[in-house]
Amino acid sequence: PVLACGPDGKGHDMKCPRDGLPDCSIVDAVDAEYRGRATHFVSWSWSYTVGEFVSAIECWLHDTGSDSKQTLLWVCFFCNTQYRVLNGGKRISPDELKAIFGQSLISIGRMLVMLNSFEEPVYVKRAWCLFECFTCIQSGVPMEVILPVNAQADFQRTITHGDGLQKLKEKFKCIDMRSAQASIKHDKDAIKKLILDGEGFDKVNSEVKQKLLDWITREFRKYILASVGPS
Repeated sequence: PVLACGPDGKGHDMKCPRDGLPDCSIVDAVDAEYRGRATHFVSWSWSYTVGEFVSAIECWLHDTGSDSKQTLLWVCFFCNTQYRVLNGGKRISPDELKAIFGQSLISIGRMLVMLNSFEEPVYVKRAWCLFECFTCIQSGVPMEVILPVNAQADFQRTITHGDGLQKLKEKFKCIDMRSAQASIKHDKDAIKKLILDGEGFDKVNSEVKQKLLDWITREFRKYILASVGPS
């Protein structure tokens, strides 16, 4: 990514305050007014478009009435030093990362699970997303699902279609993170072993489905209220 790495990266040639080496993360390169103690950890997939990512955050801020100036998000793309990650830095095993990530997640205290779709979310197919959900559950940190505005429009079209609700039920039942993949097979196998040795896939699937169901319930309520108008 040009913004996070390479000669045109935001942190290029700036000393990293964490390891003292040249080149730093985006968050360490921006002005102090744009960074601070994180209020939410964002779990997402790198395959999302910028539009999907921004829209999901905007919808969540609007729906919750959160103050954007008081909301500080921890996002790996911005907070990790991509010069190290993308340029062949030392690989960290899922076991090591679980300990580091778990401590950070507990410190932040809340996690936003960003999905791009309520029917066939890319998120549930990615092993590292599965890892973050698993760690969140084990750490006892509250989790919330957020989606972009196009997902809200798709949901309204679905529930007004003749067999839309039945199709929604079928899609919902098919969500299963056992099929999650990773670009490196060893990572995928290690992550799945962690889960099998821990809470198990049923627990992770159940938590993700419940949070998605919470979102569906909110969207259905919004649709009904908009349909009947002010009381």
